[in-house]
Amino acid sequence: MPWGRVGSSMLSYDEVLEEIKETDTALLLGNGFSVGCDPQFAYTSLREKAEFRGFSANINDLFNSLGEDDFETVIRTMDRALQVVDAYKTKNTLPYCEYLTKAVIEDKEKLKKELIKAISKVHPEKPNDIDQAKYDSAIKVLKEFGSIFTLNI
Repeated sequence: MPWGRVGSSMLSYDEVLEEIKETDTALLLGNGFSVGCDPQFAYTSLREKAEFRGFSANINDLFNSLGEDDFETVIRTMDRALQVVDAYKTKNTLPYCEYLTKAVIEDKEKLKKELIKAISKVHPEKPNDIDQAKYDSAIKVLKEFGSIFTLNI
């Protein structure tokens, strides 16, 4: 297949469809598909919908310092921070490290819940709530594939 050749250029969507015609195909969807259907699913919009109350730190400051709106990147950064804190544990720093570890773990779980709540706020309640043109456009893409998998929650 052309997309497997070294040095080949990227195929257009129509070229890909031609290549996969009459084959058993699968499609893996991520957040980009949702954003393509409705910009409300973009991380910037989801961040605006989230309510960052009850965290041990100012979570908006964390997003800003990372230059991110992507919740998943912030959560991964919090995981990395836990690794750093763990590496700095000594007899003298143990109480501080334990406090910080607990706070980061709790905030990380709260952030995951806020992401789910924000998605729920923008997600259509029923299929009829989706604009017909957007629905038809999505169906046109999806019908080309035998199996569809999603990374979205």
